[in-house]
Amino acid sequence: MELNKKLQLLFDYYKILLKKQQNNEIKFNSLPTMKDGIIDYFFKKVVDVFGFDGLPKVVAEEEFKDIDSPEFFHGFEEFSYGNNFLKDKKYHTGTGHINGFFATGDFDEAVIYTSEYNVNDEDESRVLNFKLKSEIMGINTNDLQVIYTAIYDDCMEYLSDEWFQKINEIIEFISKINDKDLKINFLNTLMEYPVLATILGYDYLIDNEEDNNFLVVLNRASMVVSESQVKVFENGASLENKQPLN
Repeated sequence: MELNKKLQLLFDYYKILLKKQQNNEIKFNSLPTMKDGIIDYFFKKVVDVFGFDGLPKVVAEEEFKDIDSPEFFHGFEEFSYGNNFLKDKKYHTGTGHINGFFATGDFDEAVIYTSEYNVNDEDESRVLNFKLKSEIMGINTNDLQVIYTAIYDDCMEYLSDEWFQKINEIIEFISKINDKDLKINFLNTLMEYPVLATILGYDYLIDNEEDNNFLVVLNRASMVVSESQVKVFENGASLENKQPLN
């Protein structure tokens, strides 16, 4: 599908979200309650339109070990969350600071996130370890800021050829929106880091605004996990479902 048609799908959905927000059905953003807001719903649509909601690739343990790629970790509060992430077609893309699937190269740090909201005690077995496919592309938030500045300061000539064409298509699409406020707000939404990175075709981004340079996976299908990891979350989720109610 051409980029212009994808942008039209996103614009139509954005207008639907605005109506929902006006009717107090959703918030403009997800903070401080962390309940899904406009950008959270919008990014889910972006992921769907750009085909980034595929499932991770599952491989045998030995094949996983042989992949010459750094290993990343993500801590889940419950096994069922990890099981759904690995198997469910519905890709929950997160809320808050930056949408996407956060990960770190530090296993111990990931363990902390298994108890982020004190739902459960920390548990190393609820840490998902994965690698990224070799052919995928990533971008960091510093580079996205360069693009952001070029657009808002009207200095597009400084963009590289690989960025210029798609950004120019975005600007041309925006220019056809008659309502000034709607035009500005929709452009601002497209410039959200995970949205812009996805539109540009990047599978992940590095969040340079965080001290630890978190990896944020945008394209779930870019991930590779081992069969043993899938089993751990599958079995753990099964046990959670069998626990008696207090």
